[in-house]
Amino acid sequence: MGILADRNGLKAGALLALCLAAPASAGDFRVVLDAEGTVRSDGNYGQVQQLDEPGLPGEGETEDEENVARAGFNLRLSNQLPRWLLALGYSPSYEWVLDNSEAHGTTHRLDFGLSGNLTRRLSMQVRERLLSSPGLDLYSPFLAGEPVAVTRRGDQLTHALDVGLVQTLTRRTSLLLGAAHTLRTFEEDDLSDTETLSARIGIGTELAQDRRLDFIATAGNYDFGERQRPGLGGDLIDQAADVQTLSVAWQQPFLRDGRFRVEAGMFAVDSTRTLLIPDPVNPEETEPTEVNEDFERTGWRGGLDLSRQLELFGWNVGLRHDVSAGAGLGRATEMDSVSAGLSTNVGRRLVLGLDGSFSRYDDLENSLETDIAVAPEDRILESAAGSARLSWGFSSIARLTGGYSRIWQESRVAPFEDLSYSRYFVGLALQIYRSGEEPLDPAREEVPDDDEPDAQ
Repeated sequence: MGILADRNGLKAGALLALCLAAPASAGDFRVVLDAEGTVRSDGNYGQVQQLDEPGLPGEGETEDEENVARAGFNLRLSNQLPRWLLALGYSPSYEWVLDNSEAHGTTHRLDFGLSGNLTRRLSMQVRERLLSSPGLDLYSPFLAGEPVAVTRRGDQLTHALDVGLVQTLTRRTSLLLGAAHTLRTFEEDDLSDTETLSARIGIGTELAQDRRLDFIATAGNYDFGERQRPGLGGDLIDQAADVQTLSVAWQQPFLRDGRFRVEAGMFAVDSTRTLLIPDPVNPEETEPTEVNEDFERTGWRGGLDLSRQLELFGWNVGLRHDVSAGAGLGRATEMDSVSAGLSTNVGRRLVLGLDGSFSRYDDLENSLETDIAVAPEDRILESAAGSARLSWGFSSIARLTGGYSRIWQESRVAPFEDLSYSRYFVGLALQIYRSGEEPLDPAREEVPDDDEPDAQ
């Protein structure tokens, strides 16, 4: 895990060097580099790693708060060319648990976006996100809109890459193609490393200006690898799932500077679980017995995204019901999530924000006879997180940040615990370097206009 995190850190550094090598004269180049320091109190989060059963205290549990210091850098840059837009955010940092000299770790947060025109009729969008963290990281925009699931402390890495192509067929109709790859790995043995790979194809039609209807089909695979069977020593589980979806989506402007998108459809999941059961008499000398189990399930999926961003005020709301690879659960699940955020500028220097999310995972396999660690009920994990935060720029190069978060979770599977704790944090950011205006967001989906003819 440590080697993988180091390699991804080197990859992020190489990508950063490549971006910085772009001369400002090549386009609208903007860059901001800050140094940041933060101190936070995580309530009883330190107890999580000492619990032996969900909701039950383990040996050595204490009521002491866990205090963490964090120091690092925050780089944001963008470069807009006539046919291409590149934007990047990268934040490496180091964390110390002040009450434990041996508990520390490095966090990397990367968000990279690239969009542009390959030809006059073919455009491309690429989004790469990476989070490598020693624990739950609520600071990262990577988790915005993503379900929160608190595990025991331990290094974990999340990577997501999405590539999309749009081929214009007629004035109002386009062919949509894309592929996505995600990888989530954990240091803990009782969490399942998860890899997903999917491809999509669809047709989009613009019925009116900025009003679009899309029909999209996807096919993919969830690979959960080989892991120890919960509750039983010796048995191994090798599990995977094939997933297909079919959806229709509509998007249009919402008031002024707002966006509305709604999606509905269905999914089909074909899960395969292989049990490798060793011989109880001669487990090392006899080949384990393979027991294959297949499970099929269909259901509906849908989502709603509503947002508005004005000069001094912005908000967003998101709802989603979908099939999911889970957060280390080791099998396909049905997921519901709700997220909302609100931010406002008070004067020219003070920014206030509120955000919250709720998620739950339901087991698609109602019959769990081969997994005695989980009761036969559907609900296996529920979690919620809410934050209030502020940012005060008390000078042209210095900014004070602070806030409060509350995290709550209920679970019947290890290592996701029943917990409820508060987080307080305060930090200071100093601007080291700035060039140009505020960098553009990597999540921006607009493709630069291209009025030039294709190169021959």
